[in-house]
Amino acid sequence: MMKKNICEHPNIVMIATLITYAIGIHFDIGDSTWGMIPNRLFMGLIMLRIMYYVAGREIFIWTKKSGAYAISRSFYQFILESITSVLCIENARKLNDNWLYLFISLFIFTLCVGFSEEVLFRGIIVNGLVKVLPKNKAGLCWVLVVSGFVFGFIHVWECLFNIGINSISVIVQMTNKTLFTGAFGMLLAAIYLKTRNIWICMIIHALNDFIASLAMLFLQRGVSDIQYVDVAKTMNSVTVFYTIIPVLLFSIPNIIISLMILKRLKPEECIFWK
Repeated sequence: MMKKNICEHPNIVMIATLITYAIGIHFDIGDSTWGMIPNRLFMGLIMLRIMYYVAGREIFIWTKKSGAYAISRSFYQFILESITSVLCIENARKLNDNWLYLFISLFIFTLCVGFSEEVLFRGIIVNGLVKVLPKNKAGLCWVLVVSGFVFGFIHVWECLFNIGINSISVIVQMTNKTLFTGAFGMLLAAIYLKTRNIWICMIIHALNDFIASLAMLFLQRGVSDIQYVDVAKTMNSVTVFYTIIPVLLFSIPNIIISLMILKRLKPEECIFWK
């Protein structure tokens, strides 16, 4: 009975799971990376159960072909982020003697984030949008755009309460972060619909976050710095330039690749929601 109710109300399920996740991730055990891991893992397991209800067992099938396809479409992202990490690696010598401990904790944390967010945003949100939007190319395009926007905005929505502190800075950062993360979300959504492989999306997501987090680690900044907006930052022409250019460098190719994948999608093959 419960399974039937969940499957018959995709809008309610999408909203409820999104709110649950947005609130739930704040209940960390501590401020360290290890303190954030149990929370993401627990939230991911809850979302995984709901995804299983709405999409069924077939959504968990892994194939080498789909894995190779996904990696080839996201390779550009990894190359750029790897270059960024290499440029920052000089600062790695400033790390303390616990650098291996930091690397391991960061790797496990990004795995948990990739797992929990992919189950929610691709496994539930994308599937739900495909269910409720028109079953044509235009409908699939809206699936990519809406799911990407939601994915990007969920990382910055709390900053709406801080706009009055430093309005221009917060708005610019929120816009950039939503576009940057949203474009990556669009790519993952397109790959997911094309491959039907949620696992490869988790791997791409986790690897992307890990490489990006390494650069932040080398710069002696926290993991959360790549996720959220710095409300204390004062924007000027230089900081705006160095904020916007990287966003465009990553976002435009991701959007283009997403639309290229969309052209080859058959709407009738993208319906996973029961």
